[in-house]
Amino acid sequence: MAGRHTPDVKKMKTKDKLRAFAYIMVYLLATPLCILLTLALWLLGVARYSFYKNDKNELVDAFQKRNVLISGSNQVKALHLCRILGKAGHRIIIADTTKFRWSGTQYSKYVEKFYSLPLENPTSSDAVAKYVAGIAKVAEDENIDWFVPVSWVGSIELNLRIAEELKKVKPNIRCLTLETFDQGMMLDNKLRFMNECKKIGLRVPEFYEVKSISYLEYLRKQGVFKKKHFFLKPLKPLSEDRMNFTPIPDDQTEFEKYVNSFREKIQSGHPYFVCEFINGNEYSSGVLCSHGEILAINANHSSSMQIFYKNIQHEGIKNWTIEFCTKLKLTGLISFDFIEDGKTGDVYCIECNPRPHSNIVSFNYDKRLEEKIRYTLDEKEIGNTIENKSRKLSKQFPIAPTPPSPPIYVLYHEIGDLLRGKQNLASFVRVLWNGRDAVYMTEDPLPFLASNTIQMIDLLVQSVIKGKKFTTANHIMGELY
Repeated sequence: MAGRHTPDVKKMKTKDKLRAFAYIMVYLLATPLCILLTLALWLLGVARYSFYKNDKNELVDAFQKRNVLISGSNQVKALHLCRILGKAGHRIIIADTTKFRWSGTQYSKYVEKFYSLPLENPTSSDAVAKYVAGIAKVAEDENIDWFVPVSWVGSIELNLRIAEELKKVKPNIRCLTLETFDQGMMLDNKLRFMNECKKIGLRVPEFYEVKSISYLEYLRKQGVFKKKHFFLKPLKPLSEDRMNFTPIPDDQTEFEKYVNSFREKIQSGHPYFVCEFINGNEYSSGVLCSHGEILAINANHSSSMQIFYKNIQHEGIKNWTIEFCTKLKLTGLISFDFIEDGKTGDVYCIECNPRPHSNIVSFNYDKRLEEKIRYTLDEKEIGNTIENKSRKLSKQFPIAPTPPSPPIYVLYHEIGDLLRGKQNLASFVRVLWNGRDAVYMTEDPLPFLASNTIQMIDLLVQSVIKGKKFTTANHIMGELY
């Protein structure tokens, strides 16, 4: 059931509807097995916890407990944050759009309330304003202390606007976001981000902003494409050209053929830029920071579709991430994508995502992560200044997943790879034996059952009703692409 991200904008044809119905039938047929599996894993887990007597949660002191509002309930990283904070004793409220009304996260034992708010048209300013106002009302009604937005690629701007509104209507609320809306938009824009990296002296691939077809011709005449592999990279994250790395030809005849395939897109306003192709391994890093102080950091191998996480130690990525966040004095949960040059070993950052990365699951349920989040959000409390806390905790951070951190997999994606022949039975068994499912948790089993059944079935039904074509079901993001 895994695949590559593609834009969810094309209307369904008959064959697409039949494919959607086939997906629905697969999930329906798999539901009884999922129920049995959940029950079996729960019974085995209960027996294990009973034997080792290590299932007790360590709660924070009563005066440290907070009312926490979390968004993005369809995603595994949102569930993970609910559990991290809920296990510590914080009161967790979830709010999300009606599209994700059956998200598995709402069934977690650590979630007290779930609000489903309408946002029928995310491109309508009136609809967005009503949704933001709805979130603000939830924050007021539930006396929310912390807002932790869990964005995906299409909701970063929305969550930054929500944070700004919450700060207006509830001045004491603390939001785990960037300091300003513009800072978040700068990090989310590939060109602005890469220009910022160049300004502070950090390595990124060579790039040029595409202003027009004639500007591409100008670059060719300047010999830019003669010695290096450059390609046209879309600024829209879910573009159909996201994985198109075809070299821009230097030969004029071949160049004209190449440009013709992009001419209509560029002239119709689809933004692209010229980017140097770096051949090597891809990585991602995730970081929690407070005014440039690095509190938590991890890294893992990356791919076009993030469905498997194995924490690694990589000094180049770690140093780049720390230097960038420190120089810009960033606050929040942020992630970066990198390529390591296969010949030189140099690390190039290719993208920043001003949102928590799904690789946060590699921290497992480490109580230290809750401590660092609490440190970030409560830093302005009386008698607990940044300076005092920095001196007290400077020897403790940044934290990383405690070794040996097991690789994190998603069961349905592993089954999909097995059925399609992308891995053999021995590899499948090794993954399950050595790793941990990103969703399943013995003391909190219902989200595993719900996210693998009603959440995905409901999204598929909505897709058929609205006639929106999709390519794959992504269980990490809890969405169709």
